[in-house]
Amino acid sequence: MVFGSVLVSSGRTLDDERISNWAFVEISASKREQIHVPNILPTLPPNVLPHDDDDGNNVYLSAGDAASSFGAIMPDEWYFKCGRTTDITAGTCNGVELHVNWSDTDRCRYDLDRNEPKVRLRHTKELVIVGHKLHSAGYQTPFCEAGDSSSMIINQSGQICGLI
Repeated sequence: MVFGSVLVSSGRTLDDERISNWAFVEISASKREQIHVPNILPTLPPNVLPHDDDDGNNVYLSAGDAASSFGAIMPDEWYFKCGRTTDITAGTCNGVELHVNWSDTDRCRYDLDRNEPKVRLRHTKELVIVGHKLHSAGYQTPFCEAGDSSSMIINQSGQICGLI
């Protein structure tokens, strides 16, 4: 199904030793009503909201608002995601930069002609978001699990800051 035109994409780009994988697509007018829906923020259960503390953590978003801008993942900031496996979870970026070494199989990419370009670099840099401890359960919960990939990471202002 064709639903629009690719305006620009990352192609086979490596950026600061990371594989880029993105595209901006303009949705055609005939398909806009059928497939274009904004990223509506869910209702956050009380157990994932940041607690009022000396740091002044507040949530500035409301259920039903549309996520309409982008932000960056920053140390000591609160984030949430809504994943297929774990539903809504929240956590704080602990500032640790994780370096992941990928096997040859996991680094396999293809271009538009189905050719396998050479990806020399074997590692990526990622940020760690630590799941919040549930006071009622007495233990820390994971921020994400298998099956949550492609979940948007959203900050307390409702900005999309990353993907799982």
